[in-house]
Amino acid sequence: MPQKPPVAVPSQLQPVVDENGLVTEAWWNFFANLTASPTPYQQITVGVSPFTFTAVHAGDALIIGGTVSSVGLKRGRVTITPTGLVAGFFPLSQGDQLIVTYTGLPTIWFIPNGNPA
Repeated sequence: MPQKPPVAVPSQLQPVVDENGLVTEAWWNFFANLTASPTPYQQITVGVSPFTFTAVHAGDALIIGGTVSSVGLKRGRVTITPTGLVAGFFPLSQGDQLIVTYTGLPTIWFIPNGNPA
């Protein structure tokens, strides 16, 4: 699912309201982004071990339960395995891979950064 890009703070030279007293588009987008609901958590369907999850955008993977023996992270050509952790939060950038080796099926959630598109 594509993620809505962050909205930058408008320039201090950009008026907050127009000549009709209405909020300008730049400021409207900025304020709307601040109050938007966060993207919901996504439960990941875990496949056979070793299971690889690829983040389609930035966020955190949360591994809970199961019998996990190893968790690795891959970004580009660099793989870090094992990380030394087998549960908890793992921050991921877009395109990063989380590699989970297990004998008892864990539960994995992905918590995307930002707001929905």
